[in-house]
Amino acid sequence: MARRDANLLAEVQRDALDANVPIADALRKLVALGGEVGSKELREWASLELRGYRNSEVELPEYRVPPAVIEVDAIKGNYQISGQPISPRWLPAFAQEHIGEEVRLNHSVGEIEAMGQQAKAGGGSIKLTLPHAQDLVAIMNQESNEPFQRFVSLYWVLSTPALSGVLDRIRTTLVELVAEMRAEMPSPDETPSREVADRAVNVVVHGQNARVNVTTATAVGSGSHEVKALGTFVDSSRVEAAWPALHAELANLGVPAGELEALHTALASDGDPVDGELGIATRGWIGQLSTKVASGVLALGGTASTEVVSHAILRALGLT
Repeated sequence: MARRDANLLAEVQRDALDANVPIADALRKLVALGGEVGSKELREWASLELRGYRNSEVELPEYRVPPAVIEVDAIKGNYQISGQPISPRWLPAFAQEHIGEEVRLNHSVGEIEAMGQQAKAGGGSIKLTLPHAQDLVAIMNQESNEPFQRFVSLYWVLSTPALSGVLDRIRTTLVELVAEMRAEMPSPDETPSREVADRAVNVVVHGQNARVNVTTATAVGSGSHEVKALGTFVDSSRVEAAWPALHAELANLGVPAGELEALHTALASDGDPVDGELGIATRGWIGQLSTKVASGVLALGGTASTEVVSHAILRALGLT
């Protein structure tokens, strides 16, 4: 059984690293591995990615909410307008709270892969209809002050890079899960235990990446001790010392204030780098930034790129 499980783990890693293998194939093998080792956490995450998050009580992962542009088709006089980008502020007031310049992709990973192929074949993007689009169009026409203008359709435009970013994050998560399990296994030929598999999901998927457990001992009775956990301490002293200079450098590169705040939160959550690598939350922030830049939702200053931003972070933390 152990050998079979080890082979399954190796197959998941091989498929996840091969861009020509559908992500769904690797996820199905991960479900099987979770069943073999008794890991409910592993099975549930892989199954959600396979089936999608529709009707699920599990919060949609942030990597499944890529940036998108809202566009409208309309008729104005004798002219037909197609693909006109609009701000969410053009939508009826009650809809602006729920619809923005991002799409919640609760679809199965197979559907998302199909969307990516469709986008590549269709000139680099696909259209996704907004929720209750026809109702919104009717209300917008009623509220319009332009007598010769009529809205026809509303939709998101989702770019190939944005879809590729979602799929890349899922594939990367698979690789990180395997790496996390292998790091705790005594031998590559061994099988991960249920505890090791569950812990890998908690660290990689849920970001519960505790660094140092702080405990204290309290005497109980004669000759015995009770150990009480006080909590978890994440050392981020190096991060905080480097942050002012890093903040200034990234601001000069054109990284917006909101993105800088999100980066600071990610860095603090990860704590000081361990084993010469950036933490999961920080890598996730870089991935999101790359997707936003590639899709045109966010623009950096001058000749700056996501790669330049990444190198600045690594250099500030002493990792280059």
